[in-house]
Amino acid sequence: MLREIAGRLTREAGDATVSRLGGDEFVILTERSASEAARLADRLVQAVAVPVVIEGHVVQVGASIGVAVVDDVRTGPAELLRQADAAMYEAKNAGRSAWRLNRRLTV
Repeated sequence: MLREIAGRLTREAGDATVSRLGGDEFVILTERSASEAARLADRLVQAVAVPVVIEGHVVQVGASIGVAVVDDVRTGPAELLRQADAAMYEAKNAGRSAWRLNRRLTV
């Protein structure tokens, strides 16, 4: 399942860097604008929602995605991940299979 989802994320992300953070969490790093990142998040939610067939069983999963946009080049990776994580939990609280944008990244 993880390999299938990773493949879908990689295909949709194009030239972005896709990495597995651990468990079922992935991080995608890209230099896209906030609006481009929003469109990517929409595509990722849709791509993950497509059922997977594993040993004859249809498995349906969803994605809760947090998008963090760097407003200042001095923002460190730990803060960026913290903001993306906060946005992801907002998406989960919204009912899952959703994404949220967190733009509060200032130094």
